[in-house]
Amino acid sequence: MNNVQIAIEDKDYRERLFALLSDGKHRVYHVEIPKMSMDGVVVLDDTSFDKLGDSSLDGERCVMITRKRPPDFARLWTTGIRHILSSADPPSVAQLAVLAAELHVSEYMYG
Repeated sequence: MNNVQIAIEDKDYRERLFALLSDGKHRVYHVEIPKMSMDGVVVLDDTSFDKLGDSSLDGERCVMITRKRPPDFARLWTTGIRHILSSADPPSVAQLAVLAAELHVSEYMYG
């Protein structure tokens, strides 16, 4: 089972994504601030991103859901975040981004 931490403020979006990922293949956690020591994918929004700070992130395993227009792509990219969505994207797109991040991390870790 893969861990997924969801640290987003939008309760409706968070619950819908939680339901999509509760598929028997994931352990899904709602967290205020992600624990980067826990393995797996982290889904975060602007608020949790700002709380963590750039140096605390392992961006390769993060999915960013941004509400800012326009998002600071340069800052996100420098932290290693490659999966960036808008809060206007449906939770099913976020689910796909989580799966893509999982593939990327497993490829990175296990070759």
